[in-house]
Amino acid sequence: MGIIAYSVATLFILKDSNEKFTAAVKEIQQLCESEDYDSAYEKSLSLNEEWEKYEHKVTILVNDEHLRELNISVAKIPSLIERRSDSTLSELETIIHELEHILETEIPTIYNLL
Repeated sequence: MGIIAYSVATLFILKDSNEKFTAAVKEIQQLCESEDYDSAYEKSLSLNEEWEKYEHKVTILVNDEHLRELNISVAKIPSLIERRSDSTLSELETIIHELEHILETEIPTIYNLL
């Protein structure tokens, strides 16, 4: 019974952490789309701080390879925004996709249990 409770609790932690981090990424995405690069840059610096908290929470729950990919993408965002790079939105989408992928692979379904 304890294992089941622990598993459920960790899934809730992962889901909550993913939702909060995804919301922060989407906020930066909207700022970039509206060409408010100064605000987007400031938020991207905060995103790096949030990433450290996120990574610390989920590091024991998630495959390390997924976290490495996200770490690289998150680290790129401030400089991409600062340079007003065309690939900023693409990199933000990559982060969102990776977060969704982490959640999909960690939540038990018939497909990832087989």
